[in-house]
Amino acid sequence: MAAIANIRKEQHSQYYHEPIPVPKHSSPFAENGKEVKMFGKLLKELESSGFIPSDYKLTPGEWETGNYPIFESIPFGKKGNRQLEVPLPPHIWLTRAIQWVRCLVIMDSIIDSRQ
Repeated sequence: MAAIANIRKEQHSQYYHEPIPVPKHSSPFAENGKEVKMFGKLLKELESSGFIPSDYKLTPGEWETGNYPIFESIPFGKKGNRQLEVPLPPHIWLTRAIQWVRCLVIMDSIIDSRQ
């Protein structure tokens, strides 16, 4: 038991860091709530229609091989010449990417409509 206690004591600083302050954030939408309601309505419409925005590499015509890329290479290291292969299972990441891009397109549209 003493060995376990020593290991916990040695590793404590590696896993339990002091909390950091949360960055300030704000909503991109007007405070009156109309834009938030519009966002929700438009998102439901896009989801129910199955619409996938183009020019975000989310459709087969935009994929280099015609298939969803199941890995993404991220360069790292001092010179950036090493690669980290990150798996992107489509049943997880494609669904999330489509949702994220729909939200982005709607948000941009709402912001652009103010001008």
